Order: sequence, then C-alpha cells, then structure tokens
Amino acid sequence: MQVRKKEFFAKGKRGFIYTAKLGNKKIAIKEKNPESKAQSRIEFEAYWLKKLNKHKIGPKFIFFKNDSLAYEFVEGIFIMDFVINSTEKDIRNVLSAVFDQMFILDSLGINKEEMHHPYKHVLITKSKKPVLLDFERAN
Repeated sequence: MQVRKKEFFAKGKRGFIYTAKLGNKKIAIKEKNPESKAQSRIEFEAYWLKKLNKHKIGPKFIFFKNDSLAYEFVEGIFIMDFVINSTEKDIRNVLSAVFDQMFILDSLGINKEEMHHPYKHVLITKSKKPVLLDFERAN
C-alpha cells in the first residue's frame, strides 16, 4: 500500500509529525527534526511502540522505514481539555485507565520520561480511552 496525502501536522523538539493516508486509514508519520541533535530517537520510539502495543499501550504501530515512523493517527483531545469539559465520573474513569497503563509500564520496568508533561502526551479519544504518546525517550 502506498502512503498518500502527506501533510505537515506538528513540530516537536526532536521530530516533525505529518498526517497521511494508508489505504483508508489516517496515519501519523514522525520524522526527525533536522535541528535536533538527538540520535536514533524515531527508531527508538518504533521499538517501544511495537513492544507496548502488545499491552494495548500507545498508538498502533504501522511501520518504521527510511527513518520514518508510521502509526495509526489518534483522533482525540489532550487530557487537560478533557478534564475541563468532562464530568467527574468520566475524569475518574480516564485517570484510572491512565494509571493502569502507567502500572503496566512500571511492571515492565519502562520509564516513559515524558510524563512530567502529561498534558502533551495523553490524548483522550471520543470513546474516552486514553492513549499515551511519545515514547522516544522511554528507557
């Protein structure tokens, strides 16, 4: 299958995110930010996504080739926007699900590193499922 309609989406410290189509699916493609001095971070994130997807953590890994990581695009809102606009019950359920995922990471001995900024690294889908993002610094 061919990647089509690649468009710029966002810029991070170490990578650029693009959206594209692969078949009928909207995907995200992460590529190295040329200004970043970090080495092999995109490849490292691909490694972690493949491993963590087995535990239903992170966006669904699609491929890594030519220093580009592709994963299923997550339609959602950042956790703080969710908290501001949701009921207490929904907030409790989502936070519980985030803590469940963090417990799995801890059980696997994985430090996500990016959770000191959870408002930028946790998306909540329309079905109120939290998805952790950005595993390039995990260890």
